[in-house]
Amino acid sequence: MTENTFDINDTLLPTIRDLDDMSYLENINNYDMIPEFIPQIKYAKVTNIYDEYVIEVAAKLQFNDSIYKFLVRLKEIESCTSFRCQVRSHNDRKAQKQLTPLICNKIVELKNIENYRGKLYVDIYYNTIHINQWLVDNKLAIPYERRWQLEDK
Repeated sequence: MTENTFDINDTLLPTIRDLDDMSYLENINNYDMIPEFIPQIKYAKVTNIYDEYVIEVAAKLQFNDSIYKFLVRLKEIESCTSFRCQVRSHNDRKAQKQLTPLICNKIVELKNIENYRGKLYVDIYYNTIHINQWLVDNKLAIPYERRWQLEDK
């Protein structure tokens, strides 16, 4: 075989293995009984800040040594640019601009991780600062009533 050719069996082997690993999926029927995925992590590095309550973090998950990045939402706050907020920001990116030097590219602690409808909600701490509360205290976000908790229970 030359360098520019490949054996078709080499490309099919992973597919055949994947088929064997997928057989258990056929037996999944009761979706309500399947627990939601909540990563078992305590610390993560902030890689991006999308707005005042959505942050991208990177961390190793409990089942392997690969590093993954994923979005988390800050618990119990919402944007000050929402229609319900009394204190509107002149600049929609004010919270993002203030959060960036504080936590971007920094290691933070994630506490109270919850999965609600496929979204991860967390309390984020940097050193001793509770970032969720810091945003509210600095009028960059407002507290959010978690009515959905009552609906689901």
